[in-house]
Amino acid sequence: MKKDIRSLEAIPFEKDLVATGNVNRIVWFWRVPGRFVRSGEAILFVDAHGAAVPVDENINIATKEC
Repeated sequence: MKKDIRSLEAIPFEKDLVATGNVNRIVWFWRVPGRFVRSGEAILFVDAHGAAVPVDENINIATKEC
């Protein structure tokens, strides 16, 4: 199922997905497998290799569930 995420409230946590787009003001992904997780107050996108990128209010990403 495809889904566009344009706000922090729309983030599907703990689901394996493929992401394309911006997760913050700096980082842009193209077909990156991973999942969104909460770490205390922070929201992170953790890719399939374990690299974690902080997510901010500038999120604009298209996802597809794996």
